[in-house]
Amino acid sequence: MIEEVAERVWARPEFQAEYRRLLRRSIQEYVRVDGDMDEVGEGALVRLLQSATHFAGSTSAERKEAAYRIASCSWALFGVRYQESLRDPLYVIFGRLGNFPATQLLFRDLGEVTPGLRSMLPGEGLGKAIWMEIKSREMNNEVLVTAERILTLTDFQRRLWEALSTGRSATVTAPTSAGKSFALQYYLGSRLASAGDFLGLYIVPTRSLIHQVSTTLRGIAQELTGAEPQVVTVPLGPEDARMRSGIYVLTQERLQILLELAPSIRFDMVVVDEAQTIASDSRGIILHTVIERLYATGPTQFLFSSPTAANPQVFAGLFGLGGAQQIDEVESPVAQNLIFLDADTTFLRLVR
Repeated sequence: MIEEVAERVWARPEFQAEYRRLLRRSIQEYVRVDGDMDEVGEGALVRLLQSATHFAGSTSAERKEAAYRIASCSWALFGVRYQESLRDPLYVIFGRLGNFPATQLLFRDLGEVTPGLRSMLPGEGLGKAIWMEIKSREMNNEVLVTAERILTLTDFQRRLWEALSTGRSATVTAPTSAGKSFALQYYLGSRLASAGDFLGLYIVPTRSLIHQVSTTLRGIAQELTGAEPQVVTVPLGPEDARMRSGIYVLTQERLQILLELAPSIRFDMVVVDEAQTIASDSRGIILHTVIERLYATGPTQFLFSSPTAANPQVFAGLFGLGGAQQIDEVESPVAQNLIFLDADTTFLRLVR
């Protein structure tokens, strides 16, 4: 039923015209266009939001993206003016998209605009049937990170978390903005919080990423454990680092040095970020070599993460990881606009 309604609405020229007007107005506001802007009236806004509730339940990636764009643009343009009227339809749209982090951000912002709304129950103005539909899906996307900490994830993040929870090796391919690093790093933090002797390894392709990843992991681990976590970024053996439990964040080159210094080191979980770099020249050879050495040390859970691999199953084949799971995601929970400007050849500060 939702698919049929979404198809009919999408085919209407009136909808397409109003949808384009909303997108143009959003871009005009963002780039601060001087002069007249596209007008989006209350009637058009209501019709667009009604359409988005159907698009969000569709199986079409194009219509799901349209639902997200309508919801996010409506909030950005009219959130302050119509906040009480917008919150319920946006709760339905993001809920049907499985994008509950966006819902949490929405209601946090509402609380900041009007403190009295902070105590309001999300979706309380909806009918029971729709509220139960969204709420049950939200509860299904909740994961227990620690005994005191529950995390609500997107549909893709939930699938990734469930795959990791089995203890089996896996490959994951998803757009950069899909949120795989967020789920993965919280999973590592939860393992660190629940085990007194967990040793993890996060392989990053470049030195510039070491600081970014290690800082994030330290913050997450401290949040979950309440203590200063051991996150090591140099090739120092566990004994020399006085580390019984912790996470290494290393490039393949630093990992190679670590394996020379501590050849018997064994990790409980190994994350290979940007795993597609294994196909590059010299750095790919080093990465291939160190993974083979890690695999030979004993049972370890591997996760190969890549944004672009066309055949992610090749990683499991390369290293003999029988039964490795494959998690693929093509949709992104966010949308972005690319703006191209033509500069005036004479007046360089002008664009057209």
